[in-house]
Amino acid sequence: MSQPELLFLLLGFAATLVSAVFGFGTALVMLSAGALVLPVKDAIALSAVLFTASTLAKSILFRAAIPWRAAIGVSVVSLPFAWLGGLGLDLVPADLLRRLLGVMVLVSLALEWARWMPAARPARGMLFVGAGLYGFLSGLLGSGNLVKAVLFRRMALGGEAFVGIMAATSVLANIGKLGAYAGTGVLSFERWPLMVALAGSAVAATTIGRYWLRRLDPRWFETGLQAIMLASALLLLG
Repeated sequence: MSQPELLFLLLGFAATLVSAVFGFGTALVMLSAGALVLPVKDAIALSAVLFTASTLAKSILFRAAIPWRAAIGVSVVSLPFAWLGGLGLDLVPADLLRRLLGVMVLVSLALEWARWMPAARPARGMLFVGAGLYGFLSGLLGSGNLVKAVLFRRMALGGEAFVGIMAATSVLANIGKLGAYAGTGVLSFERWPLMVALAGSAVAATTIGRYWLRRLDPRWFETGLQAIMLASALLLLG
């Protein structure tokens, strides 16, 4: 394993640990810092391996807290859109979409801080639209979790439920991305040792993260979640 690959692996472990505590944040590290270590498209494709292992592990560890009806609905709707987004990775200029997503998240946070957006379960139609948008951006940009974070935070879920549903609704989309990346040649199986290492590190980091989450004050959980959302939005605008 080369030095850049080892550094990418360490970044993956740290990013997955953050995600296991706050529900997401892996993409913030892997698609920014990771892209400085490996070529951008390699970083996106290998991150999909990490994301898949991480979301599977979290779905199992937090299964008792997950609202499964909403999770299954979002997962099924997002899958075909994730495939379409993955196929467009080589075709669509993504800079504008990144900036629009960053603006959307900043507006959502501003409305919440101004207390103009009370917590409420999103309507079925809103969940459907959000699931499709999440899947497409996930395939095209490498991650669309900010869309889901905005939706699920309206449901006022507890820490384990939020982390669990964020993961469970990503499993099928991540599998769809892997298929698209492999089919277009973006994901090369010549890197299989790194892929196996990434999957193992994701399981280990998720197990440690669950231990920390169960001991984290809910106020710190909410503060950390908002900080990650803000940092992700600013990164997209940068």
